[in-house]
Amino acid sequence: GGRPRPASSSPPRAADCIAMSFAMQSASSRQTALSSLSSETSDALYSGARMNQGAHLSAHMTTTFTANQQHVCFKWVNRRCLGTELHGAVLREDIEETRRILLEDPDMLRQRFTYETSHEGHVQEGSGEAIHLAATRSSVELLQLLIRERAALDAMVTRDGRPHYDVLHAAVFSEGRGGLPEIIRCLLDAKAPPTPNLEGHYPLHKAFQIGGAAAESISLLRSDMEERGLLRDVEEDTSGKVKTPLEYGIEMGKMTREQLVQAAPRTLTSLKTFLNLEPSCMPYFLDLCKAEGSSFPPESIVEHVSISDLCACLRECSDVAGVLLDGLLGEPFVENPGWHPLPTKLSFDAKSWTEVVRNMFNPKMRILNVYPREKTWAFDAQAFKAPPWHAEVLQGRTTPPTRDISIRVCHLPEIVSAEVFAALCDADSDRIFDHSLVRSLVGRVWWGGAYRVDIMQLFLTLVGLTLLILQRANMLLEVGNGTRDEARQLHGGGGITMGAGLPASFGSTHQEAARFVADELNVADEFIGARGIIDLIHELLQLLGYIRLGRARDYVTFGNLWDIFRAVLAISFYRAKGSTLIQVMLILIYWFRLLEMSFSEHLMDELLPITMLARGLAPSMVVCCIAVCAFTHAKWAMLSQPLWPDTFYNSFSLLITAGFAPDEGTEGLIFSYLAVSCFSIFFLNIFISVICENYASEKEAAPMFFQRKKCGLCLTYLVRARCLPSRLFSPRSLVFWTITSATVQCLTIVASTMGFPAPYAMCMLLLAQGLWLVCCYHDTEETWTTRQPDDPRPPRYMWVFEVIAPVKARKPAVPTPRPSVRGASKGRILTRSKTRSMSKHRDS
Repeated sequence: GGRPRPASSSPPRAADCIAMSFAMQSASSRQTALSSLSSETSDALYSGARMNQGAHLSAHMTTTFTANQQHVCFKWVNRRCLGTELHGAVLREDIEETRRILLEDPDMLRQRFTYETSHEGHVQEGSGEAIHLAATRSSVELLQLLIRERAALDAMVTRDGRPHYDVLHAAVFSEGRGGLPEIIRCLLDAKAPPTPNLEGHYPLHKAFQIGGAAAESISLLRSDMEERGLLRDVEEDTSGKVKTPLEYGIEMGKMTREQLVQAAPRTLTSLKTFLNLEPSCMPYFLDLCKAEGSSFPPESIVEHVSISDLCACLRECSDVAGVLLDGLLGEPFVENPGWHPLPTKLSFDAKSWTEVVRNMFNPKMRILNVYPREKTWAFDAQAFKAPPWHAEVLQGRTTPPTRDISIRVCHLPEIVSAEVFAALCDADSDRIFDHSLVRSLVGRVWWGGAYRVDIMQLFLTLVGLTLLILQRANMLLEVGNGTRDEARQLHGGGGITMGAGLPASFGSTHQEAARFVADELNVADEFIGARGIIDLIHELLQLLGYIRLGRARDYVTFGNLWDIFRAVLAISFYRAKGSTLIQVMLILIYWFRLLEMSFSEHLMDELLPITMLARGLAPSMVVCCIAVCAFTHAKWAMLSQPLWPDTFYNSFSLLITAGFAPDEGTEGLIFSYLAVSCFSIFFLNIFISVICENYASEKEAAPMFFQRKKCGLCLTYLVRARCLPSRLFSPRSLVFWTITSATVQCLTIVASTMGFPAPYAMCMLLLAQGLWLVCCYHDTEETWTTRQPDDPRPPRYMWVFEVIAPVKARKPAVPTPRPSVRGASKGRILTRSKTRSMSKHRDS
């Protein structure tokens, strides 16, 4: 037994309790008692204690005697323990027995029970006191009895001789089922101190671990820790050594989304935690903070949110990312609202010839954006001068017709980056592209330079198609009395000629002219070969840009592999002259490249639904192919013809064009009637209805899909721009060099028809297209140039000027008085009399 303490002495500390823990028995007696307790006996005792049965359970206990003390084996927290009869009475919640034992020997309150656990092959020995057992029970009266008897509220459950966790931990965890709020409130009223366990977790961590059952306990513990000044250090700990309670609760996964939001502290640290671990909780958390009057300004959110956090949110939960983007946008600070207020109305009409051309192919703008190096609406009151970019925004846009606008600035700097666009392309929902900030980002990069690449590709495609058509026309030139095959043989797969550009030294015969075309004029091959080299350089720049971005795997897609194939095929067309297969493939590729232009939103809204139909037609196409195969197989069995091409041709013409064979017998004719009726009436109509339905759905989704496509093109543009010089020319000289590049290509083509040597023409075309390529990626406003860490200039911020949709005025509802019975009868009488008079007038 323990030593008696004086009445005036304070309760011993945890270290004293540890020293006294094994004084009452030896190691051999503890091992003998634990081994003598069978599994069935422990389970029976444990279940009896949980049912709070008042009967004496000594028949289910194994008892030993050491130093005149009775020892009891019991089960607690799924561990076999060895303690005293006081521990057994507390575990059974037997208040009278507990009171009797304490009256006989008050020192038993400090005697400890022991247990053994195994962790990673290492046996660990632990111990605790009766107060720990009472904290896990449901009897508040029993707990209050132990507290009145001066039980140590700072007593610790030990592990390997070290203090592990306190009474509050035991009460909150309560053997894994969650403690009762009344028990926790009783301990807090008695000033039980919250202390961290060996892992650094406070009782508040355990409450989040338990989950929804501890919602009220979380509130009690948070209030107590706030009074002690511990709450901020625990919930705002960003060192990473110990997880915050909210992080611990999300990791355990025992709390619902609503419970997490309700339990989370209304701080920016919680917002950061939700953003990194549970983005789906962010909208509810922000709405709750706003309803409680504790919303966060964008300046504060930016301190806890980085570009990488935004990208992760866009990839993992794009539907929630719009809420985060709204939190990053805020009204700008106006330095001098008297002399230079923030505009409330702007005109969105075209103010230059470039905007006029753009509005011809695209809807009228509803969002303007600028990307300056400041986030305030500044004004120098001494010099009465505003920053230059204010004039660029307001110039020509304050004259009628004007529209009401809202002006917001994104407080996250340098948001125009390849990382953000890569995350947008990985978003799982197209609705994020309807956000005003996302539209501003795409519009800034697209109309800042990405559209120039689209225009260049369209120009090169049209010129290449023109040269291919003229080349084919000259190949089919009839030479004298020869045939077209002879002309093709003379050409040998070579280039193009213009009839007016032939030298005068040639004779008047067409044979000499065709031989000149075949041997000298190969400008179509050279032009397409030069473009193939430029396209291959394009792909190498994109791959290098992804490597610099740290996302080299993102380059390996079907679209990029297809682009490499097209570039290699164009180079092969120049090297392997005379290959009909390569020429046919290039003709098809060049015609379909016309569908890739994206500078016209009006045109793409009509083309995209058609090009996207293939995604929804696969099931119906499978059904139609099965029907064609079935009818073809049956036709093959009925006719004594080879499958290819006779039977297949007859079956195809029968099913598609309803073309009946003239020599079919009676059985074949009946089968043909049935096949045509079944295929034309059933399968084709189903296929057509599926096409109509898919077209309607794709037409509805086309605007958002077009924004996603433009976002992908902007990402490709930004990735390639990282590997090209972007400040070679001034804004004025950029237009000059672009026009020079196109002019040089046209002059080279014309010169090639007049005998200009082919190698020199190839070099000139390659240089001209390369110069145009550099001009397309020129960053005149430093929009997408990566900011260096040592750049002394301030970062850039995105400003969004958006049209406010006018609120439609409601027409006031005019109440219609209900007529009385007398009025109604008069109305009926008048109506009848009027009807009679009209009938009399009609008769007369």
